[in-house]
Amino acid sequence: MREIHALLGEILKPRWAGPVLVDLAVRGPGRYTDLQDRLASSSGRHVHNQSLSGALRRLQRHALITQDPAIQGGEYILTQLGAELADHLALLDRWGRRYRDRLRLNSHR
Repeated sequence: MREIHALLGEILKPRWAGPVLVDLAVRGPGRYTDLQDRLASSSGRHVHNQSLSGALRRLQRHALITQDPAIQGGEYILTQLGAELADHLALLDRWGRRYRDRLRLNSHR
């Protein structure tokens, strides 16, 4: 379990890695600027170029996303491995939203 936890921590370490995976799963392929705009819109936060670039490189290095070279500007798309992880992240997100108040309440004890 520790090894898997460490690996997932490494993969999802960049702030935008998880949101990129879920965004691509929900909204489909997107160019860099599309992702930047979509993430900023859904999070209400500015997405810095360096942060997003680092997350995209890491996700590509782990074969979770790829760029479609046939499309000018290279849209980012999920690989099968990335789609599977995105499904699990979406489940965790729903769980966290569902129990957010209870989790906050228990963290103050």
